[in-house]
Amino acid sequence: MSISKSFVGFLSWVPVVAFAQVEFTTLDAQLQPPSPRREMRAAWVATVSNIDWPTASNLSTATQQTQINAVLDTAKAMNMNAVFVQMRTQCDALYSTTLAPWSKSLRGTMGVAPSPLYDPMQYWIAGAHQRGLEFHAWLNPYRALTGTGVGSSTHVTVTRPDLIITYNNAKYLDPGKVDSQTIFNNVVADIVTRYDVDGIVFDDYFYPYPDGVTSFPDSATYNAYTSAGGTLSLANWRRQNVDTMVLQIANTIKAIKPTCKYGIGPFGIWKPGNPAGVVGLSSYDEIYADTKKWINLGWLDYICPQLYWKISSTGQPYNSLTTWWTQQNLMNRHVYISNAAYKVADGTGTAWVSQEILDQINSTRNIAGATGNVFYNWTVMRNNRDTLRTQIQTGPYAQPALIPASTWLDNLAPFMPNLTYTFDRPTRIQHFDWSPQGIDTPHMYVVALLQNNVWTHKIYTATTLSYARGLKDGGEALQAFSVAAVDRMGNMSPWKSKVFDPAAININFDVESGSPTGVRTP
Repeated sequence: MSISKSFVGFLSWVPVVAFAQVEFTTLDAQLQPPSPRREMRAAWVATVSNIDWPTASNLSTATQQTQINAVLDTAKAMNMNAVFVQMRTQCDALYSTTLAPWSKSLRGTMGVAPSPLYDPMQYWIAGAHQRGLEFHAWLNPYRALTGTGVGSSTHVTVTRPDLIITYNNAKYLDPGKVDSQTIFNNVVADIVTRYDVDGIVFDDYFYPYPDGVTSFPDSATYNAYTSAGGTLSLANWRRQNVDTMVLQIANTIKAIKPTCKYGIGPFGIWKPGNPAGVVGLSSYDEIYADTKKWINLGWLDYICPQLYWKISSTGQPYNSLTTWWTQQNLMNRHVYISNAAYKVADGTGTAWVSQEILDQINSTRNIAGATGNVFYNWTVMRNNRDTLRTQIQTGPYAQPALIPASTWLDNLAPFMPNLTYTFDRPTRIQHFDWSPQGIDTPHMYVVALLQNNVWTHKIYTATTLSYARGLKDGGEALQAFSVAAVDRMGNMSPWKSKVFDPAAININFDVESGSPTGVRTP
């Protein structure tokens, strides 16, 4: 097999060893394998009321940690790339802090630490990063106590009762009071300063959802505002309070750690009629969350609206709503979709089948500007209800994916890694070893393998610097091997390659599937 002179100048021959009287030769080449798919693949892991983790409020530290490892191992096996874990449920903490008492989800009583003592968030972060997963700390801004709960002596309902409003048998920080905003801002600053989180994320709880009978009793705070000269209507004032908090948190995060991502998973409808034909609750008018503004103005790094309806829904059509949300992304941030996996085989008469979620993944992929999915909740994955986990793992997530790059935070790609190749003749094992170049340590490495004219990908953490395989794993010899470095914001270096079949350079490949789209060119 020969190579045309046109390749001289960027190909360098490297003789390897002979085996079975066949000379194996590699060449360094300017090869451009297809890049791995880019999409968020995550799950919401709820801790309030022990929904997902820990599965009970009386578990030992060892059992809690075993369950964490099980979540992360399963997420990794499914080729997910992030977890969104609830760390503040009701002005409490599932991590070690002086700003809030320990959550009752851990030991059954608020203020009681895990025993033996450990820091759950630190354990989650370390475990996620060891597996190449991002960790996003999921926080609730205003909810203080649910049901008939009682706060510990250090809980805000005890230390600052002047900030608390009771509504529908639950207690909330009053969003209209500056001290409420300050308390939450300090919580976020504390987390971003002390923990290596990849992101901070909220869900859909801002002002509480209305009960349809009584209104949120914040008239005293509003009257103080108007008495001081404020002119906004009650609704606009409430929206301004939430806007102020959302923007303040954005500024706080970026001031401390500019590369920490900031996201919100709001209720899926901004206002009925947007887009045309959509009906349902208005987050703008009823929980005073102007979610459209936040993504329009680029306050967020990502938004993941909760589109917890079927594709076939007429009042809340999945595809139309997904398209509408992508159209609001005027600052080119990320739009992920939150999906109602919890409705699959939930034991009700309206239970979904797993195919609905699979179809929603594919629909999301086919809508320009939508770049991933976040599934609520983890329990359905753990229990593999209606084999949903298995079908995702062997279907749309069979190949790994990188999280889309956040280029507005950092757009400088790492240097191409060094690559060496050796072939061990007695064992017939091929060894590929790489190392970083430049001063920046890569966050991950992507490996691309060409075999039988099909590319496949592997994604490794930065601590993995080698790959070994048999000469004919799977019955076919390797045609090419490529490796690229990826930084924490998702920027990827050029590929560094070893080519065994020079004709592979001239195969046109489909970017997504890695399969050839045409024949080899002469």
